[in-house]
Amino acid sequence: MKRVLFWIYLMIKKQISNPFIVCLLIAIPLATLIAKNIPAMNKTDKLRVGICLTDNDETVKNTTEKLVNGNYPVEFYYCPSREDLVNDIMNKKAECGYVFGSNLQKRLLDGEIEGLMECVINESNYVSSMTNEIVFATLFKESADDILEKFIRTESTFSKATERSLEIAKYRYEKYLEGDETFHLDFKVIDTNNDGSATRQIDQRAGKFPLKAVLTILVFVSGLFGVAWFIEDENKGTYATLSKGYKILGKPVYAFIGAILFWFSSTLALIISGENIGIKEVLIGIFYVVLVTIYAWILGLIFRKLNLFIGVSLVLLIACFIFCHVFMNISLYLPSAKYIRAILLPNYFI
Repeated sequence: MKRVLFWIYLMIKKQISNPFIVCLLIAIPLATLIAKNIPAMNKTDKLRVGICLTDNDETVKNTTEKLVNGNYPVEFYYCPSREDLVNDIMNKKAECGYVFGSNLQKRLLDGEIEGLMECVINESNYVSSMTNEIVFATLFKESADDILEKFIRTESTFSKATERSLEIAKYRYEKYLEGDETFHLDFKVIDTNNDGSATRQIDQRAGKFPLKAVLTILVFVSGLFGVAWFIEDENKGTYATLSKGYKILGKPVYAFIGAILFWFSSTLALIISGENIGIKEVLIGIFYVVLVTIYAWILGLIFRKLNLFIGVSLVLLIACFIFCHVFMNISLYLPSAKYIRAILLPNYFI
């Protein structure tokens, strides 16, 4: 066991002693910090609207994230407290702002909507008339599934086919969101002895630089790079004296080291950019690193030659930027793109 741990330690040391990797690991958060603090890079012609959270309600967090990252006529930004929000409005740094109440999701489900949200405005402010619609629409999209589920599960009309009714209702609601209809009725007779399935595809893309998506792909590529590095070392005879078991273990270990190092760097960059990183996000990130390791390892077992593996890795990298939702949703123009996107691991974490 000590020999294995010492061997893993040597592989970690080898990767972090590479000047290029070290520079890249430092450059990612450093570039984010510089971009955030250079006024010219943060300048925007849009009116600013602050968002303040009073607790860690999941619905509020998701709604805030979509508002902050969304492409709207105004720029939404996260404000740490109500006092800071008021100061920003008084100092003309923001036009208005919203303070989400505590336990918002529970209160929505219970129908306790009074005082659910506070809109903080200056005198004679007209921007809030427009942003009210944006904020409420985004909040409703985020919480509608839960409200719909509660209604169907408690309504006796659907008692004989609850799950199927819920499935169809959610699917129809999501199709309505994607369509152009202002009002739409669709009746469907449910066969209580038949099970069906519905797909969930609600697309919301960021109007700003997609830092999180790019870094997610970077972690994926770092895992592939780790396997390529191991194959190169193996071809050079670096591990000629090692047993077959060590050689089999080498690929996933190299992939994991590369992915975890760049995940740490990327997480630091996201924190610097203002992203809320909690325990849930950390666990998801670690799970993603493990999946990247397995993905890269399997790919290395299929494509054993270095040139072929590098070629496939480059194709996957380009495919991630084209078919995943990074800069655009290509599925709007090429519906079959979803089948290619399905084999790209970053797609499920962007």
